[in-house]
Amino acid sequence: MGYIKEKVAYVKGLADGLSLSEASAEGRVLKAMLEVLEEIADSVEENEAALADMNECVERLIEDNEAINDLMFGDDDFTFECPHCGEITEFDDEDMDSDEELMCPHCHKPIIPDFDEDDDE
Repeated sequence: MGYIKEKVAYVKGLADGLSLSEASAEGRVLKAMLEVLEEIADSVEENEAALADMNECVERLIEDNEAINDLMFGDDDFTFECPHCGEITEFDDEDMDSDEELMCPHCHKPIIPDFDEDDDE
């Protein structure tokens, strides 16, 4: 039972302890209010279950989409040949997005030379 349903059951127990007669106006109003609260609690519980199911579906769709992207476009690795030592090195998106210069792990020199704008090379 969900948290809201437990609270409604607690309030219903409190109301039963008041020994209000259903013949009285107060008793009828309280009974009707508790019935509405129970319906709301049921609806909330159903919505929470549906939301959990939808979240699972969305997660599966995201995973499937990532798998399709990998199949269509390959992984996100970038391959470079070091102009200094000739070794092939792979870098991922994080490496490429980094502000740090890409360094060859073999000779420790920059993979992509940093040209000044004034250079005509």
